[in-house]
Amino acid sequence: MSDAVRAQPEPDPAAVRAAIGEVRDRAIPLGEPPGEELDQIIGAIEPDPLLEAIERDTRAVVARVERQLEDGRPRSRSLAELLANPEATQPPAVVVPGLAWAGRITLVAAREGVGKSTLFAAVAAAVTIGGTFLGERCTQGSVLWALVEEHVSDLALRAVKFQTAPDAFYVLERPDDPLTTLRDEVDRLSPALVIIDTLHRFAGRAVKDKSQGDQWGTVMEALDTIARRGDTAVLMSAQAVKATGDYRDSSEIGHGVDVVLNLVRPDKTSTVRRLERQKARWSVEDVTFQLTGTTYHRGGTVAKKLSKQRQKVLDALEPPMTYSEWTQAAGVPATTFDRAIKYLVNQGYVAQTPDGAYIPTPVTPVSPPPGVAGVEPTVPPVTPVPSSRSVERETGVTAGVAPDPDTVARAAMQEGA
Repeated sequence: MSDAVRAQPEPDPAAVRAAIGEVRDRAIPLGEPPGEELDQIIGAIEPDPLLEAIERDTRAVVARVERQLEDGRPRSRSLAELLANPEATQPPAVVVPGLAWAGRITLVAAREGVGKSTLFAAVAAAVTIGGTFLGERCTQGSVLWALVEEHVSDLALRAVKFQTAPDAFYVLERPDDPLTTLRDEVDRLSPALVIIDTLHRFAGRAVKDKSQGDQWGTVMEALDTIARRGDTAVLMSAQAVKATGDYRDSSEIGHGVDVVLNLVRPDKTSTVRRLERQKARWSVEDVTFQLTGTTYHRGGTVAKKLSKQRQKVLDALEPPMTYSEWTQAAGVPATTFDRAIKYLVNQGYVAQTPDGAYIPTPVTPVSPPPGVAGVEPTVPPVTPVPSSRSVERETGVTAGVAPDPDTVARAAMQEGA
């Protein structure tokens, strides 16, 4: 680069891009091609080395700026530059309390029929009107819903049910090119919240083999770009594995999001649901909630079910039974039986008669205190008390009846042996 040109500052990339765009869009007229007379005048002017150097170096700068713009490679920044932004050390802005954050992606895994679409419809409505979710205020803004599974009429009915603001709710219905179309719509609408229900169906065209991490990686990278560049909260549902409740397919899905939650239904007969955190880049608490009418409230009581082993022990009880009889009938290891009987007695499933036999009780089992569901109380071990029937079987002596001398003698001989 010549000394004369080196002394000039490089053009601002944004200004160069704007100028290129104005020329491209014909905002700056280029005029008609020069005629013969103008060509003769230009030809008569002797070349100026300085002007040629300026032109050459300017073209090089413009080309370099254009390459940087096309590649999208930002320059590195020091930690000091990062910390100059006061928001750099703060958690992301909340859009939906406990569920969605600005510029971040949340994945909610759930089995079919658990209610994820209903939950999403409720939070979408809250965002459009600046309402509350679980008693806390949502960020008000527009919502873009990528509809890829259910019928649009079903979504519309739920939106009306939860009193969604019609002018702030947009539906992107079954796009042919999901990622590109979603990006363009986010650029056009600048929504506060994007909902994808479900991710697996949405990415179906881009992911041919759902077990391949590289295919999912491309999808997740595109979604990350959409969320970050528009500072839009992205909330997605995912199909869950029946055995574990975790999301299906490649681990690249979990790597590509900021928060992973499992939506579970502790009891099929209850409206209580629970969001359990599996991953989060900042503090996110598990939450239990219940739908009443059109409002989700924190809390809810769920009756704890017996484990398979405890249920097996309880089912083996044919009252009245002694400790030994019940142990033999249950057919489980001694340690398992002792733990099961301790729990069943203290939770009110089973009671002991005055003579020590065990019988089931019609009394409603004791519920754990609120907030500690599933925590077993610390209780002293149950000491089995032999019943009269077991004494009679083992000694031949009937309770409350004077023993026969021969019977007593036989028992003594056996004990001595």
